[in-house]
Amino acid sequence: MNELETYVKTLFLIDKYTKTKTGVGVIDAYFGPDQFSKVEDPFDKSAESLIALLDSIKSFTDAIDDPLRKKAIDSDISSLITMLEWLSTGDYDYIKLVEQIFGITPVKFDDKIIEEKRLAVEEAAKFLGSGSLEDKIIKWENSNKIKGEELKRLIDSDISERNKKIGKMFQEKIFRLLPRYPPDNGVIYKTVTGEAWSGYNYYQGNYTSVNVLNLDMPFNKTRLLAVLYHEYEHHINNMFREMIYRENNQLELSVVLLHTMRSVISEGTADTARDFLGVTIETEEENLIAKLAELRSLVRLNSTYLLNIENEKPSDVIDYVVQYGIMPRENAEKGMAFISPRTPDGKINFWWPYVYTYYFGRHNFVLPTFEKAKKLDKLARFFEILYLNPHSKTAATWNDAFAEILND
Repeated sequence: MNELETYVKTLFLIDKYTKTKTGVGVIDAYFGPDQFSKVEDPFDKSAESLIALLDSIKSFTDAIDDPLRKKAIDSDISSLITMLEWLSTGDYDYIKLVEQIFGITPVKFDDKIIEEKRLAVEEAAKFLGSGSLEDKIIKWENSNKIKGEELKRLIDSDISERNKKIGKMFQEKIFRLLPRYPPDNGVIYKTVTGEAWSGYNYYQGNYTSVNVLNLDMPFNKTRLLAVLYHEYEHHINNMFREMIYRENNQLELSVVLLHTMRSVISEGTADTARDFLGVTIETEEENLIAKLAELRSLVRLNSTYLLNIENEKPSDVIDYVVQYGIMPRENAEKGMAFISPRTPDGKINFWWPYVYTYYFGRHNFVLPTFEKAKKLDKLARFFEILYLNPHSKTAATWNDAFAEILND
């Protein structure tokens, strides 16, 4: 077994360890040979032994000629070591954790910025008539809320049809700009309960996905569309990764990892999918949804900071989200599951450091590069680098990979 094969085998050992500790595996998808995904049973690897394995195979990247590939794998290994150190004790300095896994420094947004976003929501909500902003927003959201059985019925009808349209949009808007692209064998939707997230892409290999929506999370019908675009872009991203793996047989590409600097770009591209496709805001409701999303993303990050860095009480953090995010208390309470250090059953919360990937992936990396490429009439080149160079899709290599656009 060569060093790259040993590395992939080690990733599956780490995946088993994270499942044992948190209930969630660090491997998000796999489409490589079965022989590497088999983990011995009983599993008795410690975090220290796994870190030693990662350290022992670091040297193999020195022989890699492609500097982006080398940097991407080195970064993955570094992130995984930090993750293992955290999970071994369940205790870690939060700022250091986010910085060392994702390359992002947690920040608290100034009250002035929050107020600016709130004023934009107030302006967008004028079509709802008179009354306090809070009352108007809550009433409007409750009147458009879908969850549970209604959401399941919607998946069987409108969502399935919308899903096909989104796939066609990727083909017409992006695939046509590329010299080659994989077959899109489609996405089906299912539902779950009891998760900390609202939607998730489970890439299955063979250019197919199962996208899952959480029945516990209330959706506004218009906001639901944003989730569909986000999850479909995850599917597209993984399709290209699988295609290139099959073309080049770079074994590490067959493993899609969470909790590395790749996650920053993965969530950033998914959150920029509507921009990629040229989807515009057409109605007053869509505009309000967009302005609320901008406000709530900053409030969510601030609530994470308050809880995990300033050590505010969970009840006070929920109050903050309700007040400043103009959010129903039920939604604010459900959102705590994603940013709390422990799950309700006392396990380490695997998603604890993850919340920063979305905003910073979009605003610090993907969106500004996309907008500059658009301004320079280099969108074809942007998408070629993004989707046909798998080593571009990590915050560790982004600026190097897109230097010809960023430095123009």
